[in-house]
Amino acid sequence: MAADSLQIEHEFRAQVDTPDGTVTVYLARFTMIDPPRAEVEPQEGKFIALTEARNLPGVELQLLRQAYSFIMEG
Repeated sequence: MAADSLQIEHEFRAQVDTPDGTVTVYLARFTMIDPPRAEVEPQEGKFIALTEARNLPGVELQLLRQAYSFIMEG
């Protein structure tokens, strides 16, 4: 991906406890309208609809809720 394809949301930070310690999660937005599907595919990345996220693990759902709330308040 191009260096300018992501914009960091400096006001968002979330903490996740893992067996190896606490991890800080940051939020970034794509600067383009269409997601870069072809660019993330080689790393086995994919984009899903928000409605498909309901089957994600609880930690990921909580992170998604926090990010969604942050974006909607913005």
